[in-house]
Amino acid sequence: MKNVILHIFINTIILIHFGCASNPVKKDMVDVQAKSPKLKTAVIELPKDEFEEINKYAYDHYVFGLILESDNPPDIYGAADHYKQALQYHPNSYQIRYSLADAYFRLRQPQDALEVLTVIQPLDANVYNLKGRCFITLGMADSAQYAFTELAKLDQNSGIAYHYLSQLYRNNNQIDSLIWAYENLARLIPNNYQYWQELGKLKAQKGDFTVAKESFQKSLNASSEQENLLSYVGLAEMYKVEEKYDSALQVYMDAVEVSPDNIPLNADISMLYAQVDSFPEAIPYARKVVEFMPEDNLYLRRFGIICYGADSLTTADSVFTVLVNRGERDPINHFDLGRIAIAREDYRIAVEEFKILTQLADTVAGNWLDLGFAYRKTDDLSHEILTYKTGIGAMQNEVDSLKLLFALGSVYERADMYDSSAAAFELILVKEPDNHQALNYLGYMLADLGQDLDYALKLIKKAVNLSPDNAAYLDSYGWVYYKLEDYDKAIKYLKQAVALQNDPVLFDHLGDAYFEKGEHDQAGVWWKKSLEMDPDNQEVKEKLEKKE
Repeated sequence: MKNVILHIFINTIILIHFGCASNPVKKDMVDVQAKSPKLKTAVIELPKDEFEEINKYAYDHYVFGLILESDNPPDIYGAADHYKQALQYHPNSYQIRYSLADAYFRLRQPQDALEVLTVIQPLDANVYNLKGRCFITLGMADSAQYAFTELAKLDQNSGIAYHYLSQLYRNNNQIDSLIWAYENLARLIPNNYQYWQELGKLKAQKGDFTVAKESFQKSLNASSEQENLLSYVGLAEMYKVEEKYDSALQVYMDAVEVSPDNIPLNADISMLYAQVDSFPEAIPYARKVVEFMPEDNLYLRRFGIICYGADSLTTADSVFTVLVNRGERDPINHFDLGRIAIAREDYRIAVEEFKILTQLADTVAGNWLDLGFAYRKTDDLSHEILTYKTGIGAMQNEVDSLKLLFALGSVYERADMYDSSAAAFELILVKEPDNHQALNYLGYMLADLGQDLDYALKLIKKAVNLSPDNAAYLDSYGWVYYKLEDYDKAIKYLKQAVALQNDPVLFDHLGDAYFEKGEHDQAGVWWKKSLEMDPDNQEVKEKLEKKE
């Protein structure tokens, strides 16, 4: 049956229920009414059949419950007592049962409220809302989730349902459901920046960067103030994922206008500039960070790296020196000090820094390679050889061992220790038969020495097959044919090499092949090209003079 709404003014209620002798009134009801000097309009919603058949005592208690709830301050305990008595007279009343359950909940008695709601009909949006809040209070997450899910089905515009569901989904790490809840919250309250921000973070977590970017932008549209810095950062990160670094920087610039002294924000800007190799632009932001956080070694180290990238070597040197003097044993400090020394061509200091580096991190192949390079720049072949040998013994995997073995083979070759060099590369090929770098190096060395040319040809052919567009390998292939005096094939592969790379050595080799074939004019063309790129090459100058 259709519901009817009874608008009952409290003064009228008093007249009807206290002014008529035919209506017996309990003394306690009169006392309750006397306590409520400020009477408000109450609205009772009862089904029509309830209105026609309701017990008048149930009606009286229910009305006095409303009176007590409308008082200032409200007497919830008294109201609950009247609702309870009313329910005894009329146990099937939806309105009385719901009012009692709601009063129990407000009195922090959620279990009692749920017991009252056990048999309530109909199970509408209000009931599921109240049940869900009771379950939340009792820590019954699964039951709460069910109740608020039913509420959302009955009322798709219930912000309360999506709010509580978002909390429950987050606690259970139900990401897809959590996204659904925030999508609905953002739909209902589009000007709430936090909902769009949360949605952006969740979409980014799922890898849906396009929607995440749109969500962060909508969050900023709702609020571009300092309170929403996370959305600035989120939007910038999405642009970085798309490699749109200019757009990311613009977002950061907008953010730093809102919060100029924000340390993480300035740090992010400096690192983004560094990422795109704009080190000079990064320096002011990195400097601001260390000025605010002078004792933070991480930020100080980043500042040093940025200064090094900007060729501010003196500042970079002082930064890493400060870190070392503070007692920080991080290998990167000595790595960077070594790089600074290399840039200054102060190779003695580079040796000392890289020696410390290998002591702090002896299982890293790159550290031994850096030390070996520093010894090479000091023309100390014996220590370079010893460095690689020592490093090989410290390695924990074969890949790194082979890197150092390759370096050892190359330094043996530069020291004219060809048998030792060949042995090193042969050992690499035993462990890695398809190591095209070793194949080419050994093959070219043998070809240049004029030794075992057929074997050299076999090695280089395999290298070319493994990497057919490598100009250096094609040059080696042409060079071994040159040594075999097959000048047509030599020219063929050398021309392929120079087509891929402009290099004075490649031009010189092609000139040699043309000269031996008797095409001296062509030889002169390529020697001149070589000399243009390397004007101090005395050997090529002599070839040109000889040709003339």
